[in-house]
Amino acid sequence: MSRLARILVGAMMALGMVTVAAAAGSSVAGMGGSGAENSPAPGAAAAHKEVATAIEHATYATQMNTVDKTHLHLHHVVNCLVGPGGKGFYPAAGDPCKGMGNGAIHDAGNQTGLQKKLEAALAAAQSGLATSDQAKAHADAVKTKSLLEDAQGTKGSNGKM
Repeated sequence: MSRLARILVGAMMALGMVTVAAAAGSSVAGMGGSGAENSPAPGAAAAHKEVATAIEHATYATQMNTVDKTHLHLHHVVNCLVGPGGKGFYPAAGDPCKGMGNGAIHDAGNQTGLQKKLEAALAAAQSGLATSDQAKAHADAVKTKSLLEDAQGTKGSNGKM
């Protein structure tokens, strides 16, 4: 067997072991694998994931060229911020934060500074949803993204919440 073939076989076997171990819920090579990937993460960890996903969809909203597409991604932002039980949750748009937590604003808990920043981002997203003018919806999407990045502490940097 050639050296390349041995390397490929070894890599495939290692990948298989990682996949099996991850499916079993073990921690392999720093993968985590708690076995609870479908249950909401607690508090701040859930809020961090939800805000990151909201930023992703706010970014998508800024890249859209029709008001309907911009609205779709702003709905995703709202859904991540308020969660399935929250005011303004719109299930027909889909929930990209499903299983992460109960909405970033709720999951921020007693972090009132963070909650206020997230509520400001929510207001900007809702403003974009309230208009049928693409230029206004786009401007609100840009503002939403900026406010979310500020809340996460990533605005203009690679920082974390």
